[in-house]
Amino acid sequence: MLLTIPPFTDDDYNYGQNFVHAWDIILAPLYFFGLILLGNWYYKKKQPFGGNKKLFINGLIVKLLGGATITLVYNLYYHGGDTTAYFNDGRLLDRIFFASPTTAFRLVCVYGTKAWPYDLENLVSGFRMATKPGNWMVVKISALFSLFSFQSMICTSFFFAFFSYLCSWKFFNTVSEMYPRLKNRLAIVILFIPSVVVWGSGIFKDTITLAGVFLLFHCVYELVVKKKNFLKNLVLIALSVFMVGTIKSYILISFAGPLYIWVIIRIGSSFKKTVMRISFFLLIAILSGGAAYVLVHIESEKIQSFALDQVIETSVSTGESVQRSSEKTEGSTYDIGKIDPSISGIISVAPKAINVTLFRPYLWEANKVMIFFAAIESSLIFLYFVFVLLKNKIIFFFIKILRDPFLFLCLSFTLIIAVFVGVSSYNFGSLVRYKIPCIPFLLITLVIAGSSKRIPDAEISN
Repeated sequence: MLLTIPPFTDDDYNYGQNFVHAWDIILAPLYFFGLILLGNWYYKKKQPFGGNKKLFINGLIVKLLGGATITLVYNLYYHGGDTTAYFNDGRLLDRIFFASPTTAFRLVCVYGTKAWPYDLENLVSGFRMATKPGNWMVVKISALFSLFSFQSMICTSFFFAFFSYLCSWKFFNTVSEMYPRLKNRLAIVILFIPSVVVWGSGIFKDTITLAGVFLLFHCVYELVVKKKNFLKNLVLIALSVFMVGTIKSYILISFAGPLYIWVIIRIGSSFKKTVMRISFFLLIAILSGGAAYVLVHIESEKIQSFALDQVIETSVSTGESVQRSSEKTEGSTYDIGKIDPSISGIISVAPKAINVTLFRPYLWEANKVMIFFAAIESSLIFLYFVFVLLKNKIIFFFIKILRDPFLFLCLSFTLIIAVFVGVSSYNFGSLVRYKIPCIPFLLITLVIAGSSKRIPDAEISN
């Protein structure tokens, strides 16, 4: 039975209201500089003799500014959207916590579903993001951060940006350790790409899922390559898998296969004796082949249904976003043709979907300010891609990919995600946000493959 809860009004449920208030003029600078000091303490603790402190602080500043920028845009320009809905539901959850901690605890323990317990159903009926596990997860995280920020949306976004940046920094350190000669270029494509900074810093699903993927690879690398901090990394891997799988499971599905291949190759390459190495790869090939046979011939219908559910779920979510912002997008949609609701149908439009995700919107398709900036970035990425291909005479680009397991991981993950995003985003506004997991991995591939510096075999083995 419910305890006393706040009497919510229609205005409380209004996620389109302006959540930027006068007191943010005082709070925002305090939290901004406070988190920079916290970041400085973290860096000194983790890397007391490191020489990248300036880079770390500059990246953190940019990340925090990205979170503040997108928060202001959604409050002062769009006047509402997913990010304000996440924050508002989290704000209401905090109010329930202060009125009835027991009720709030029950709400937090619920996974997020359309079928809530009967005594909680009326309470959450006005919540915008309580009917899907991924949405509700972001709400709970937002509620936690807003407890420590006096329910300031800008300060809450600072917390999202801060913890996301720590994961990005760990990933950067890992990749730059693998390719130390390319550290400066890798810093740019991992920490400073504008779209990733802006859309990966606010109160979004994308902020958490991108951070989760970065953290997942870092921890797997620590376990497989460095063989240290076993329990800590195992816990963080489980947390990353849970978070990404709950919020956007198709991202986890897309990353799992390439990561598995990289791990197998990395472990196999660690055997010094050729006989042991060959035996290991043969064993893995037999086991993997057997598992694939069982899945394809016995569970094919379930696999197809599961895979399609991920696309359909994302499509529905995007469709709702399009419906809410149709007047604001002013027709910023794209069409890749009719999609047959089957795996073969998705594969048939894959080339178009990949092109849309990685290289669009084109400059002439930009009819809004935000879309125009995205079009500039997409154009620059396309030109860089063409440059790297020509520099490698096309064929050597793919040879480098096949020689380097990490490049294979980056490119294969990029292409798989690009297909998912391309077939499930109805407009460029949604596309720009959903495709941010692709961008760092694509640009990492281009930086490494396009480097004129010879990558030693020792580095390639990573």
